[in-house]
Amino acid sequence: AEMEEAAIFFDWNNQVSKDLPSVSVLLAGALSPTLLSIRQALHLVLLLLGPLPILLLCIWAIAYDWGKKCAIPSIFVWSYTQGALGLLLSVGHFMMFLKIRSGRNKLSAKSEELNEKLKANKGTSNEDGDTPGMREFFVAGSVLLQQALLIEDSVRRSFWTNLTGASSVLWIATMLWDYALVIGWTFWPGIIAFHPKAEKLAPEVYCGAHVTVFVARFCCVLHLLFFLVTLIATVSWLSDIFVKSPSYGRSLLQAAEKADEAMLGVPVTQTLIKAFVLRGGADMASAQLSLSLQDKSEIERQRAEAQRQVDDLNTQISACMAEEAALKKSAGISQPDLDGVDAAAEEDLDEVKRQGEDAMAAMQGQAAALEQATAKELEVMMQKITTLLNAVQDSDAYKSAVSQAQAATDATAQKASEAASQLNAENLQSALAQAQEVAEVGMKRATDAAGQLNVENLQDAMAQAAEASRSAAGQLQTSAESIGNTAHASPPN
Repeated sequence: AEMEEAAIFFDWNNQVSKDLPSVSVLLAGALSPTLLSIRQALHLVLLLLGPLPILLLCIWAIAYDWGKKCAIPSIFVWSYTQGALGLLLSVGHFMMFLKIRSGRNKLSAKSEELNEKLKANKGTSNEDGDTPGMREFFVAGSVLLQQALLIEDSVRRSFWTNLTGASSVLWIATMLWDYALVIGWTFWPGIIAFHPKAEKLAPEVYCGAHVTVFVARFCCVLHLLFFLVTLIATVSWLSDIFVKSPSYGRSLLQAAEKADEAMLGVPVTQTLIKAFVLRGGADMASAQLSLSLQDKSEIERQRAEAQRQVDDLNTQISACMAEEAALKKSAGISQPDLDGVDAAAEEDLDEVKRQGEDAMAAMQGQAAALEQATAKELEVMMQKITTLLNAVQDSDAYKSAVSQAQAATDATAQKASEAASQLNAENLQSALAQAQEVAEVGMKRATDAAGQLNVENLQDAMAQAAEASRSAAGQLQTSAESIGNTAHASPPN
């Protein structure tokens, strides 16, 4: 601790430049929480008492006076424009209110975190006026101020800020438009007639949009009440726009530098311009970098603290193990040979692996032998079936059945030819019946010849004979139909 304090005193400039930002950033950050609170209240007031009630009034006027005639020029266009701007500003102010409240909540959470850190550091410090504790206090304060400035800058650069600012400029223009319509056409008597009879008597000066005229007059009163607040919000937005311009910032700083030359060159005016007008400006990048470095330093400190605790625990574990070994030695308790146990376990594991490999090899050999024996048995069975089929085909019964089937086929064909030669137009039907009978006789003979065989596999011979008989019958029927067609075409003389 003494060395750390000495390092801080002998290297004060580097320590301050590393831990503390510039004076302008500190002053701007000190003002940021107040400005955030004022902006939040301003957006809430403008939402509830400005655009929102005017939006509701414009909706009422548009719905009630829809389709009516009015001699006041552009009063309906004004009501549409005023209602649209009221909608945009209502949404914009509401979103800005939520964004600022979120930023303030984040700032409060950061403040509580830093307070807890300072309390923890104060609890570990034993001396009053501890230099590291004072440094932590100033660092925490600077971090909080920079965080507030960054939150304010994020609010200032948001989309909703630009939306409300641009809409406020147009709002002021519609306010002047409203005053011109009300003062120019409704205040002076005799310019506009509102009586219902004037619609027929003087339609060129008649106005039936009574609600729209009432809303226009009421908006004039509301504009007078909140014109100053609206003007402040608009000027603030325009100032933020100009602050982002480098040329605008340089011109202000040059003017401030000239003012500081009259005070011995002390940059008081420049600091105030940076803090309260430019609101950080170019120093925002350095503030973000400072916060990042501070977060990194805090995380590294936590890691070092955690590592120190781990080292302490390891030291305690080592001491306990040494004490345990000494007590066991004094009590005569032998410690197990862990190396021998590990070696035996490895040998058992190798033996189990070897036995598993042997069993796998034996199973693979048995599978190969079984596959070879099965292949041989299948080959022998196929040879037996082939021999049996060859013997059946070479047998006399098979040859006799085939011969009888062929003879029956020939006889059937011969009889069919004879019947076809004797066929004419009158006996066509009888010839067809005779051909069918002959075919059936041929099939019966083929079946009887196949039935004389004693081997079940001779069914192929019977199928061949039956197929031959069917073919002969088909040929016979085709020939008979051809002859019949010829007989019908050329009858006998």
